[in-house]
Amino acid sequence: MNETRANGWIVPPLAMLCAVCFYPLALLVRDGFAGGAQAAALGSIATLFRSALFRAACRHTIEIALASTAGCLTLGFALAVVFAFVPFPGSAVVARIVDTFVALPTFLVALAFTFVYGSAGLLNAALVPLFRADAPVVDFLYTPWGVILADVTVYTPFVLRPLVATFAAIETAQLEMASSLGARHWRVLREVVLPQPYRHSSPAEASASCLP
Repeated sequence: MNETRANGWIVPPLAMLCAVCFYPLALLVRDGFAGGAQAAALGSIATLFRSALFRAACRHTIEIALASTAGCLTLGFALAVVFAFVPFPGSAVVARIVDTFVALPTFLVALAFTFVYGSAGLLNAALVPLFRADAPVVDFLYTPWGVILADVTVYTPFVLRPLVATFAAIETAQLEMASSLGARHWRVLREVVLPQPYRHSSPAEASASCLP
């Protein structure tokens, strides 16, 4: 009974998703292929896929997505290790500042980047007179690198918070024992911290792997 009741909670959001997204999409597909327009519709689709511009756009999208994912994973993991295992004054404040990016609308990030890194932004306003340049010194905002930086800024907190929660569940006795056995920081991270989500062992068993 409880399982049936729990599965019943899926029905309202699924019904809303069908009404808001899938039904209008189905109407568009039906109208596109109705009234003998099948050949024209298929021809337009084939022309689109043969377009060099479309293929280039798909390639750039995939490249930006892969680079943004790699940046989020790398930066999120590094920050999670620092917040979890390298306490420093003000770490709680910095963590809360990072959390604010989760709550902010994404367009505010783009707006903030424009104010800071734009051609007439704060950074160029300071650097152009300093270097006596005739053009903006920092001019990457409207390139793929600008999109990647914006994606990393927005989505890194979604990588950071689960990792911090996972690292916080690790017993400090394991880390201390591994360090006392002579393991350096990188070895403790590689052989004690990283395997934790996949194994459940005692502090002595986890630390024994770090013996020279």
